Amino acid sequence: MIAQLGGIAVGGATLQVVGPAPALLIAAGLQAVSAVVFAVGMPSLPAETLRGYRDVLRVPLLRDLLLLCLVPLGFFVGAESLAVADAGAHHASGLLTALVIGAPPAGALVGELLVGRLCRPATRERLMLPLLLLVGVPLLPLALTPAPAVAALLLFVAAIGLAYELGGQRAFRDGLPEGRQGVGFGLLRVGTMTAQGVGPLLAGPLASALTPAAAMAICGGFVLASAVLLRGVAADRAPEASPATLRA
Repeated sequence: MIAQLGGIAVGGATLQVVGPAPALLIAAGLQAVSAVVFAVGMPSLPAETLRGYRDVLRVPLLRDLLLLCLVPLGFFVGAESLAVADAGAHHASGLLTALVIGAPPAGALVGELLVGRLCRPATRERLMLPLLLLVGVPLLPLALTPAPAVAALLLFVAAIGLAYELGGQRAFRDGLPEGRQGVGFGLLRVGTMTAQGVGPLLAGPLASALTPAAAMAICGGFVLASAVLLRGVAADRAPEASPATLRA
């Protein structure tokens, strides 16, 4: 989140200095450099990684927790990806557009700090469903096409709820098979990046068929529906999971 905020700031400054097209070319070039660095510098362990993923996904509780973490996140990122289009529909200034872009990562940072620093693990687990609802509810008023400043505030508040993922970390960690802790959290990270990519792909056509504001509100509804459904499934799984079963 700090990197995201820093990237927005650097990108905005670059945009002001060189203009949109050169800024996009610079961003693309940096992405290419990153890809080369990862390709050259990261070890290749595909077989072991896939075996580890398989062991993790064999545990029903872990599958449910992964879905609970990733599905609402994907819908939120889908809504977030439409924020600039919504600001453009209001002919927002560059400053207001930057405010809309920066609101979600800023809200997520605040939520992580508040929940991560001030709440004990048991409290985080109890707050998981309320925080999930907080992600979805503020997106619903976006259907009324509020002004960009109001939309930024709603996105900021919704992003605070993304701290819900902290509530599932202890159960996820304790449920991982013996020796699969690293690959389990690696799978969670890969799933997070995948959800962040899939969400906009689903939200984009929806915005084209309707409006960006309406699509963002619908994404909020999907967040709420998936949160309630998946939270119930994970809660039902939890009593069945014993240490022996989880490590079978």
